[in-house]
Amino acid sequence: MKVLQCVHNFPPEFRGGVERCVESLVTDLLGIGVEPVVLAGSERSADSAHAVDEAHEGVSVTRLVGGRILRQPADPFRPDLAPLVEAALDRVLPDVVHVHHWWNLGNDLVRRAAARGIPSVVTLHDHFAGCARFFRLPNGTPCTQPQGVDACGPCLASDNPFDAVELRARLGRRHEDFRSELSHAMRVFAPSTSHAEFLRRVFPETRIDVLPLGSPSVEAVGRPPRGRTLRILHAGNLCRIKGVEFLADVVVRAKAAGADVSLTLAGPEVEAGMRLEGAERFGPYDRDALCRLAASHDVAALPSFALESYSYALDEVLRLGMPVLVSDRGAMRERVGGRGRVLPAGDVEAWVAAVGDLARNPGALDPMLKASFGALSSTLDHARALADVYASIRGRVPPVPNLEAASLSRLAHLEGRVADILTLAGRARGPESP
Repeated sequence: MKVLQCVHNFPPEFRGGVERCVESLVTDLLGIGVEPVVLAGSERSADSAHAVDEAHEGVSVTRLVGGRILRQPADPFRPDLAPLVEAALDRVLPDVVHVHHWWNLGNDLVRRAAARGIPSVVTLHDHFAGCARFFRLPNGTPCTQPQGVDACGPCLASDNPFDAVELRARLGRRHEDFRSELSHAMRVFAPSTSHAEFLRRVFPETRIDVLPLGSPSVEAVGRPPRGRTLRILHAGNLCRIKGVEFLADVVVRAKAAGADVSLTLAGPEVEAGMRLEGAERFGPYDRDALCRLAASHDVAALPSFALESYSYALDEVLRLGMPVLVSDRGAMRERVGGRGRVLPAGDVEAWVAAVGDLARNPGALDPMLKASFGALSSTLDHARALADVYASIRGRVPPVPNLEAASLSRLAHLEGRVADILTLAGRARGPESP
């Protein structure tokens, strides 16, 4: 059985949470007799769209590089890439398509597969299908408004290149496109209960099942003797939405209040200009390096502002036996159990108080170390569960989409806008203009 895995980026160009999940998945699928092929997007662009054939650890990868076209999450349709997606489908001839993300590839992957009679599975790793900002955090606070023109238009207007008429049209079409995508998928999954519940409010007509992602199995490391200094570790991509800058500020304030505490930031810096004074930057890490870091730190901290759909980083520190401080947004709250303290996201006073308490009371971590947490699936568990899903839908014929209607609607709208522009230009030139 051959399965085409569609993802917005893939190593070696970038390795975020979704990319790491797909990277592990294709490796495990190979080991259980399923042939994975990857269709990846890219953050690069060129004068014209083209495909690049690559290989990654024995897996065939086709990477699509976009042309000179507006990349806009308010309308992620990619007419430059659509022919390349179709060419990949025709060349690979997969039994099943698994869509992990649409960004950098276009928002019609499921429907283009369905037009060829190929069944699809979707994993909703984040909020992109229902939010042009990916994370539903317009001002640092989770948005609970229903997706649509009325709620999303004002949110996006301040930093969007479209005028009000164009933005309204594109947002209305965006929601309908994603509703159509999900309606043509045979199965739709979310990696946690909290994420599934949130998405069901956005897409009430779609059945969304929970399927945990899994993480590599590792042995817990020995806990270091607790010294006078509380040693805090943050691991993962370093950016503001993950609370990295916030955490550095928390530690600075805790020190100013008399707490003996240090902070190590491990991971690549994927956002420039962050204020990280007082933190030690370890840089990118592999599994062995993370084991060493866990063995030399007392507690992990993941103060994400995002509505986390799963949190691969949480899996890593829990498996290594670390207690952890997490924010109260998204899946981390439901998964950490008694192994962590759940603190309000972005609440500096609450985080400073928690850090100060742990610094002053060396035994405060002991109950957390003895407590249980939610069950963790391995990447192989995840791959086997998906292999069963693939087998169950293989050969089933999906509903036939009307791709032409959607394209004609877009073309008619754009022709109308061009006519408006030409009319205004003619008026500007005066009555003698032809």
